[in-house]
Amino acid sequence: NPTFFAPYAHLYQAMNSPSYHTIYPTLLQGIFYVSTFAPPKDLLLAVSIMRLPILCAELWICHLLLRTNLDATRRPIQVAALYFWNPLVILEGVGNLHAEPILLAFLLWALAQRKPARIAYGITTAIATKVTPLMLMPYLWCRLRFNKRFWIPFVIAMGLWILPLKLWTAYGIGLSQSFALYFHSFYFNAALYKCIHHIAYYVSPQYAELWASLSLAAVALAIILYISFRATPQAKPQAVALLIYAVYLFCSSTVHPWYLIPLLGLAAASGTQWPWLWACLAMGSYIGYGDLNQRVTITWTFVQYLFVWVIMGIQWRTWSKDIFNK
Repeated sequence: NPTFFAPYAHLYQAMNSPSYHTIYPTLLQGIFYVSTFAPPKDLLLAVSIMRLPILCAELWICHLLLRTNLDATRRPIQVAALYFWNPLVILEGVGNLHAEPILLAFLLWALAQRKPARIAYGITTAIATKVTPLMLMPYLWCRLRFNKRFWIPFVIAMGLWILPLKLWTAYGIGLSQSFALYFHSFYFNAALYKCIHHIAYYVSPQYAELWASLSLAAVALAIILYISFRATPQAKPQAVALLIYAVYLFCSSTVHPWYLIPLLGLAAASGTQWPWLWACLAMGSYIGYGDLNQRVTITWTFVQYLFVWVIMGIQWRTWSKDIFNK
């Protein structure tokens, strides 16, 4: 509707990919829509409207961490403060309006529940914010199996979140094109993807991006399924979700710093330390947003991941017990 977008034409043209459909799910689109009720010239009010749910989510996360870690670490206030005052969380959450804190709040709440229906409502709302919690579905299947108290509310809630999306056919086509753009054209701060892409380029330069994306997607899916089926019934759900998220990020073609926010919340809830190092090192990837030499950016990426993998390996025997009880 040109009449509707006319006051925002200058903002629309400044978007990264204005000709592509948004890939954000319903809840996030609803927040964006509410912000448009602000006067077109009052950009600060529109931004404040979008910041308010993120700030509320951050406060809720602190509340959940205080309750979750009460018996696990005996230092709930320190753990909650470690997350809440993390520079990455402050800068990329409320600061830059990334919605990962909203996702994390509902995810932590869902994983802390014992009633299947509450788990379903929390997971579906997290998915309605960002689609990444869908990768936890194999684990939830192994944990809950054919529990109708979970799956019936899950299907109903997902249906209600999908229902507001009008013109579903057009939306589905636009969504598929946007996902194709994301996975085939964007790559940033991803060490494994760089390695696989480099090898695939010498084999088939024309399809290097496709081969790198598909091979890492297959590896990630296989590892996530292995984790889901091997996790013991006594495993901490937050620790399992942390490992699954880490596998997903390691195998992704794009790892912006704010993608690590759910990892930090899950690390705080499960008492794991190595993600904090990754968050610290990931902030160095901001050099990749400028015009710095690409060789410097690639070198920093591999140094970053090398440190993370070494510390993760050192701590593996300790924190993997919360998942596999070995």
